[in-house]
Amino acid sequence: MGDFLNQPTLYVFKLVSMETIQALGTGTFQATLSGDNHELYDKAAAVLGDNVLLNSKVVDVDRCGEYPEIVVQTPAGLKYIQAKKLFLAIPPKLENFLGFALDVTEISLFGQLLNTGYYTTIINNTGLLDNIEIGNFGADTPYNVPFVPGPYFVEASDISGLFNVKYCSSIPVSDETAKANIIAAVQRLKTAGTRIRLRRSSYCFIATYHSR
Repeated sequence: MGDFLNQPTLYVFKLVSMETIQALGTGTFQATLSGDNHELYDKAAAVLGDNVLLNSKVVDVDRCGEYPEIVVQTPAGLKYIQAKKLFLAIPPKLENFLGFALDVTEISLFGQLLNTGYYTTIINNTGLLDNIEIGNFGADTPYNVPFVPGPYFVEASDISGLFNVKYCSSIPVSDETAKANIIAAVQRLKTAGTRIRLRRSSYCFIATYHSR
């Protein structure tokens, strides 16, 4: 959510629903019983068969006629599609509509939409102990909410030496920028200005970051 204290309450509730809170609290935040969330896409691809175009990009869309006409660049070359309906399940940002020939009204509408940057990573060589979690609590923010850009937490995984990191920025950044900032944040855990308290009973680190 980025700076979620300045977000409309409705947006926060849409993201953090009661179902999400319950799933996180019980450790059942999985889409499949097997625990492999990619299984959903594999089974959908099996049903759709050759109608799925992977590693492809829309290069032109004609929406003037009765049926939309789409040209897609695929690894095997250009593919022409005439569809009964065109349904989009992508973030409605202008950069995602290249080739769609938006009109003035559409450009004005979609140009107003903003989003934060949210990144999930796996890191190693941290020097941290296994079975710990480091939470980001702002030292000089209201209610000690995490200061962004920065990680929400650094959490040990089930594999020794590997840690799961959730990183947020108020605006989208490149993958390389997110990686560099995550590494810098982990390094700051050992520098002045960062307070770490270890609760031995639960193996939880609480790290406090200053906004400057």
